[in-house]
Amino acid sequence: MTMATTMELAKPLQALIDARLDTIDRMILGQIPRADRLSILREVESQIEELLAERDAASLTRDDIIEVLRQLDPPEAFVPEEIPDPAIRTPQSFSGKRTFSTNFRQNQAQTLSPGKPSSRAGLISGILGLSTFFSFIILVIIGWVIVVAFESEGLLMAELCAIGFVGLGTSLCAIILGIMGRNQGIMPIVGMVTGALSVLLCVVVPIVLLVM
Repeated sequence: MTMATTMELAKPLQALIDARLDTIDRMILGQIPRADRLSILREVESQIEELLAERDAASLTRDDIIEVLRQLDPPEAFVPEEIPDPAIRTPQSFSGKRTFSTNFRQNQAQTLSPGKPSSRAGLISGILGLSTFFSFIILVIIGWVIVVAFESEGLLMAELCAIGFVGLGTSLCAIILGIMGRNQGIMPIVGMVTGALSVLLCVVVPIVLLVM
């Protein structure tokens, strides 16, 4: 992509500048939205003009252009580490070497990084806590009915041990996930509360039945 500068330069010198702009354009083509790509090229061209303005335009040589281009970011500095969202927009101004590409990448990182943790941890915590709590109560009732029907306390204790072993694991998972997602609404709170109650039931109910 060739972009003309406002300063009139000899064709061989302008070709060096156009070659740098074309290289940057090729490297970021398909990596970021077209509007952002054009913005980058305009910013680079503007920086070149500012650096050339510090020199005598009448006596510019090939070495002068090469020296100016050496002060710029290399073309690969503008290639994003990850493909950004189309809503990303590049900064409007920069000064000094590497400032533009650094700000551009920082803008990408801020846009791509999630502002809060995933809500799945809190949701899973609530589901685990509720399911474990109510499952424990339902299974205890079913077990008691079986014990009454078969008159076997040993069967009830075996069931409680199995339920308690599994229930402790899922309850602890619910509590841990609830702590991880504690800022994600009501579900992690539900998960932590019901998880704690389930742990209590898994420990207390078998002890009470043994004492009885």
